[in-house]
Amino acid sequence: MGEHDLSRCRGCGAPLEGNFKKRKIKCPYCGAVNIVEKQTVSDSEITCPQCGTVNKKESEHCVECGHNLYYACPKCGTRNEANAIHCLKCGINLEEVAAKQKQDELRKQETLAKKKSQRKKNVKSFFIYLAVVLILFATVMVARFIHEQSPEQQALRATQTEETYREPWLGINWYVMMNEDIARAMNVDKSTEGILVLQVYADSPAQAAGITAGTTIYEDPDLGEIPIGGDIITMVNGEPVADLDINYLWDLDYEYAGDNMKLTILRNSETFVLNVTLGKKPRWIDREFEILNQTPFGWFTETGNFGIAAYPILKKSSNEFLFSFTGMNYTEKEGCKLDLSQISIVDDLGNTYSSSLDTDQQYKYMYTYSYFDLKFTPALAEEATSLTINFPVTCGISDIYIPVDLLSSSLTIEYY
Repeated sequence: MGEHDLSRCRGCGAPLEGNFKKRKIKCPYCGAVNIVEKQTVSDSEITCPQCGTVNKKESEHCVECGHNLYYACPKCGTRNEANAIHCLKCGINLEEVAAKQKQDELRKQETLAKKKSQRKKNVKSFFIYLAVVLILFATVMVARFIHEQSPEQQALRATQTEETYREPWLGINWYVMMNEDIARAMNVDKSTEGILVLQVYADSPAQAAGITAGTTIYEDPDLGEIPIGGDIITMVNGEPVADLDINYLWDLDYEYAGDNMKLTILRNSETFVLNVTLGKKPRWIDREFEILNQTPFGWFTETGNFGIAAYPILKKSSNEFLFSFTGMNYTEKEGCKLDLSQISIVDDLGNTYSSSLDTDQQYKYMYTYSYFDLKFTPALAEEATSLTINFPVTCGISDIYIPVDLLSSSLTIEYY
């Protein structure tokens, strides 16, 4: 049997495909079985296992098809011809190793494909979840908007006033930090640190919780006369008062109305905790400080426990005029009240004006704080330039009067 082209069928001449290392190859066109005979090659040549082309032995790849002509053993690294069945050095079956490597590569590609597919599914699931969340959020916001625009809610908001939204309020009006002089006067340890309660607003959360103010007047070298003997607050919500700002109990910057505050109290050498529910600060608190601290027309005791002030607004008509007053009373004396009917005004011309009261204002009780309007008759003389508002003896205090300069720029005159 003579030599023939290994890459073509003996029967029909069609090109053959397959592994030429095998002895028999079936033609895919005519079905003839071709017996592959090994070509005769010299020692300096090597046959390509893919296409049968004879190549120089030093070549790494086939000059015809580019197939590898040599194969490194995966176990020992020995260089073998690509058509070798076993390694020349270690004898390992190279075909089985190649098949296993191919399977591993296919398995690796399948794993990567599965991971890629799973990542796509995860991304898709995330965006679906995000879309659902956004739809739910939008639904809630739309429902809330529709609810707030309902006639019932609009009517409710229309009835709400500024009093609905107030700052938190404890109700301790006046207090000082303890010092050695006060501690000595109260017969407590001189190292006692805390806040001494001097005054408590009536009907306040502090009063409701049982916090007591001082009643014994003491002349402090630095503070002057102060009422001592009241509760000493040593801790607020478990934090030492010494670590807090002196204005904390008044400002309550980090609290809300309705919050519960725990105050550690030192009273008569006993320490205990009082729970106080913070209220909403009344509007008149800020008004009181604004008027009593800023108005030029006011009268106050030196200790600040009783005071009366006229708002810097004078309202005039053809037959009367009106002043608005604010007052505070912390003397806590039984029966201490201001008799409004006894308030009178004298101008610099010598004219006297009497107060005109409504029935429900006749004996307005000035306890802690009050606000009232008073009308005076007859009409104010046009030539008058100053007034003196005279008050009766109140809480045992006499000579209470308020001078009003009618020409002062601080005074606003209105007509009604």
